[in-house]
Amino acid sequence: MRRIKTISHDGLTFALGEGVYEPAEDSEMLLEEAVRRSPSSALDLGTGCGLLPVMIWRAGCPLVVATDISRRALLSARDNADRLAPGVKFVLVDLFRGIHARFDLVTFNPPYLPVDLVGNERRSWAGGRGGRGLIDTFIHEVGNHLSGDGVALLVHSSLNSLDSSRRLAGESGLGLRVLETRAFFFEKLYLIELSASG
Repeated sequence: MRRIKTISHDGLTFALGEGVYEPAEDSEMLLEEAVRRSPSSALDLGTGCGLLPVMIWRAGCPLVVATDISRRALLSARDNADRLAPGVKFVLVDLFRGIHARFDLVTFNPPYLPVDLVGNERRSWAGGRGGRGLIDTFIHEVGNHLSGDGVALLVHSSLNSLDSSRRLAGESGLGLRVLETRAFFFEKLYLIELSASG
């Protein structure tokens, strides 16, 4: 893997390959809550450089699976995990395809900017029309991958219609609650929890 840059988190160095999403405020918000949960099993979708699964595994979670649709991202994530969290498992897959297990915790920081996907370089941040290209699929399918008391944590933008997500969650038999809100000059970011228990 050709390293384009490195970032630091909690004294650890993470390498990012070309075109791999660089963790920002949205990733940090998700990471803080995920680690606090202390799950026994975790699935991180769209893992990017692998920051979340590495830190969840290092916090004591014995089973951590990370996925991405991008080979470049998965190479970055594997490289980082080989050094920092060798127990993390990786799967090259689009969302839940081929994933049949259930997890205590499912995390997803989706591409959510409301712009069309044109070229691979936008794949990590372009969410399509209304920014909901992957959000709707995630909400519709995540309940099939949660253990009995499992929860999903999803980064959501005010650009993506939180009301639409509430409606879709209800139709999918899930409860939705906002755990945290962070305001920026052009949007608000929400960390939402989805659970079968409502």
